[in-house]
Amino acid sequence: MRALFQKGYSKLVMLVLSFVCTPVGGADAIRITSNDEAGFILKNYGAVLMTRFSDYMYIVATIVFTVYGQLILKWRIASFGSLPSGTGEKVKFLLSLVFDPAIFTGFAAAFIASLAWMAAMTKFELSHAYPFMSLNFVVVLLLSGWLLNEPLTIQKVLGVGLIMVGTVVAAQG
Repeated sequence: MRALFQKGYSKLVMLVLSFVCTPVGGADAIRITSNDEAGFILKNYGAVLMTRFSDYMYIVATIVFTVYGQLILKWRIASFGSLPSGTGEKVKFLLSLVFDPAIFTGFAAAFIASLAWMAAMTKFELSHAYPFMSLNFVVVLLLSGWLLNEPLTIQKVLGVGLIMVGTVVAAQG
């Protein structure tokens, strides 16, 4: 059993290393085919791999802060009720939303997400990094169902699934 686990773990390490070692743009990717190669890379290029891993954290931060902002805005706005019909009431309503402390944290999260994205753009080509943003759809769908009790319909799941398939196809080209 231990041998099976180690073999599976070794394949996972090789897959992750192949992904992380792929240069920006995907050309001339390093192909890791054995445990010896994976060990050699970890031993001799560990610092480089950690740097590349930390580069991806800018993308992760962008996703996390974007999702937080969307969820907090929806949660707080729902507690304020519907948008009034009159122009003056609409302005007053929207201003009360802007000055709500929780909603303000959503705006701050959007700003931080923008900063993280700018940092990511210094590390990756846009065509490589941008497909990761489709993860926002998945995470928002799941968390809005769980935290906000929004319905999770088959149409929504299929729609997000199609987005993810499109993202994978786009990332390959």
